[in-house]
Amino acid sequence: MNPPPSSVSYDVTIRLLNVWIRSGLELKVLYTAEASNPREQAINAYIGKVKEHREYEARCKKLREQIKEVENDFETSEDHLKALQSVGQIVGEVLKQLDEERFIVKASSGPRYVVTCKQRLDAAKLTTGTRVALDITTLTIMKAMPREVDPLVFSMLSEDPGYSEVGGLNEQIRAMREVVELPLTNPELFKRGTSADREIQRTLMELLNQLDGFDDLGAVKIIMATNRPDVLDPALLRPGRLDRKIEIPLPNETARVDILKIHASKLAKHGDIDYDALAKLSDGFNGADLRNICTEAGMFAIRAERDYVIEEDFMKAVRKLAESKKLEGQDKGAEEGGDVAPKPRPDLPPDDSLRVGVKRRAKTPCDEPAKDGDAVLVHYTGWLRATADKFDSSRDRKEPFKLSLGQGMVIKGWELGILGMCPGEIRRLTIPSDLGYGEHGSGEKIPGNATLVFDVELISINPEDVEEEDDEDDNDPLFATDDDEEDGEGKTEASASGISRKSLYCGIRVD
Repeated sequence: MNPPPSSVSYDVTIRLLNVWIRSGLELKVLYTAEASNPREQAINAYIGKVKEHREYEARCKKLREQIKEVENDFETSEDHLKALQSVGQIVGEVLKQLDEERFIVKASSGPRYVVTCKQRLDAAKLTTGTRVALDITTLTIMKAMPREVDPLVFSMLSEDPGYSEVGGLNEQIRAMREVVELPLTNPELFKRGTSADREIQRTLMELLNQLDGFDDLGAVKIIMATNRPDVLDPALLRPGRLDRKIEIPLPNETARVDILKIHASKLAKHGDIDYDALAKLSDGFNGADLRNICTEAGMFAIRAERDYVIEEDFMKAVRKLAESKKLEGQDKGAEEGGDVAPKPRPDLPPDDSLRVGVKRRAKTPCDEPAKDGDAVLVHYTGWLRATADKFDSSRDRKEPFKLSLGQGMVIKGWELGILGMCPGEIRRLTIPSDLGYGEHGSGEKIPGNATLVFDVELISINPEDVEEEDDEDDNDPLFATDDDEEDGEGKTEASASGISRKSLYCGIRVD
């Protein structure tokens, strides 16, 4: 750029310099052939020094960044050198504690040693099964190590889980954040106390005093979780004791879609996956069941020698798990193990389909389970779900109950529930009214639209001493009535308990 002509006044030159400086443009030094004014010479020299200073400043900043990178490389190299020069330690496992100082440990290579531990190490933490690091020379226990984790399992863990990793629980997440996060982020909203705070503080003090005692800490929160609220002490659930109770229900269709997408996000997939169809097929599934759908889909892909899953794999998986859910049972009253006294459940809505729960599986699988036309021996107990009124049962009489499947049974659900059973298996049958006694009921003891519950144990199939049943009186009531036969000579153990030989238990005739 040519220098401004001598006719340009000094004020104009200063104004141009100010404009160049404010606009951030590159400063340019004005050269004049013969600087007649000392002020112009000083300004030109100042602009040159400013430009030179900025160049050096940028160069210095770049050098500082390079020095920082070199320092990081130096520290990394130094750590590697120390690791190579240091003596390694042996990984072992505590088998038994002999006394306060001596332990029996098993080294990873196989041998077992009686060793001591370092004095600063807490011996109480060295329980059986604890992984420890042993000095390579003295075999002294140097430190306790965390438990070993399978790398395949560790790779599936979410290092930083967030709310986006939880699907279908938007309302529960909001309630949890209000209880836990809001008092921490906005404590001023909770400083003003009420009379209820004294009761909450007393309960909190009592709970924590059972541990070690504590000072008054305003940021302490007690969070409790259970899947059996029915067995909790009612005093613990008294109104005002817990600030908020959050129920995690079974996911609905929208929630199932969200959960399936979360679990399927880590799978290699080809093609489009219809998550909406999968959610419709997985009605009644919980979060663990939905995770199992993805696992089973991966297994189907492996069987097909593929390293990716397709929509057909998910469809096969959800159908397989749906069949398993039918056998596992969905009755809330069914419990694994021995007999449990039935509880009245009038709060449950009427069922619209037969539900079959497995209380005990057969010890050995059978080749030919019970089918239509088979003669079987069973033990059973039954009751009305709403009132828990118990039926007279074969278990009360300590004798098996003989019947033939498909012989004009009054209660259709009974026969459907026994089909497919193996000897030694116990099932709990929840029979809706349309498969039982319908809207009219039976006699005085079974009301209309009643849901019936039975625990049935299959003793044997096609025993030799089972005789064919006659097909009379298909509409006899489930309970014995006052009009039943009372012939003293014809009474059996069943009639002695108040039930006629012509009565029907669950629509099945007594021998």
